[in-house]
Amino acid sequence: MNDLSFELGTYVTELRRYFHQNPELSLNEYNTNKKIIQELESIGVPYYTICNTGVVATIQGKPGKVVALRADIDALPIEEKNDISYKSKTKGVMHACGHDAHTAMLLGAVKILNENKDNINGSIKVIFQPAEETGEATQDIVATGILNNVDSIFAIHVITDLPTG
Repeated sequence: MNDLSFELGTYVTELRRYFHQNPELSLNEYNTNKKIIQELESIGVPYYTICNTGVVATIQGKPGKVVALRADIDALPIEEKNDISYKSKTKGVMHACGHDAHTAMLLGAVKILNENKDNINGSIKVIFQPAEETGEATQDIVATGILNNVDSIFAIHVITDLPTG
């Protein structure tokens, strides 16, 4: 599994830069939704859409517990001042909170986990959550029942104040 995670560095970086260049505000993550779906289809993982722009995918291993992994996908209404090659192309909107990285890293994890699903005892539910910044979709997501059979759920958050590693 380690070799695959190392090989996916470029894939995750390219995805992160794509999402960073194309940020969308809460409940308007339509292009983000399409890109996530495109990647899930290329990996071969079944999915469905929730709350218009959210996506849920499932990696089915052997019988066992259900673990959920969650990433937020929305951006903030902030003008990007950085001078980088992958700067936001959307005036007044940027991924200032790391949701571009969260989404890219979760797609990388999907690739790794799907490649190793025969060695996994249980299944992994992958949730790409819209409107995390405003909280507008949170109750709707819970109301869908997607968490009813989940034994554990994990989410990540980047912290730029800490050194890498």
